[in-house]
Amino acid sequence: CLVGSEMCIRGRTYSTNFVFDAKKRSPYSEEDIADPLSKYGKSKREGEKAVLKTYTNSFVIRTSWLFGKNGENFNTQVINWSKTRDKLSIVDDQISAPTYSKDLAEFSWKLIQTEQFGLYHITNNGIASKYEQAKYVLEKIGWKGTLETAKTEDFNLPAKRPHFSKLSSVKVEKLLGEKIPSWQSGIDRFLEEMKEKGEL
Repeated sequence: CLVGSEMCIRGRTYSTNFVFDAKKRSPYSEEDIADPLSKYGKSKREGEKAVLKTYTNSFVIRTSWLFGKNGENFNTQVINWSKTRDKLSIVDDQISAPTYSKDLAEFSWKLIQTEQFGLYHITNNGIASKYEQAKYVLEKIGWKGTLETAKTEDFNLPAKRPHFSKLSSVKVEKLLGEKIPSWQSGIDRFLEEMKEKGEL
């Protein structure tokens, strides 16, 4: 970009709950120190710092466990598994907040309009394990199989996942004077979209 241009002055990027190390047992605020466990988390943290350093006015928005009707995400995986399996094992030791892409987009837009630049967390309200998220989806779609709990260590995952990475959205809610909907509400609306697409 050109020095002094609008492009250089303003910056925006999305980041992730994976910038935290999961040592805390209460929701992470924007003031908490980031200490990523994985290469992915470290790269996102470097991106955050680059935007905040490069641009005079910038928004860095962290979110978690994003899902929507387009592309692959945990909800679509669970739905696809349910079509071919009568037994599923889902981890109950990864805890955060599932976030509906439409809610993230809506509250991001409202935040940007304030021009109150800085670092913010935007996730749906509430807290859930992956198991609880899957259970909610499967009950809503009427799956009749068996759902069991599992632990992260039971799976040979290529990257470390934080066990607890719930983000607090209190800062943005206070600024906007509005509560973000619950993750259950987000999933309900997501499933309606999937029905409209003929994928349920």
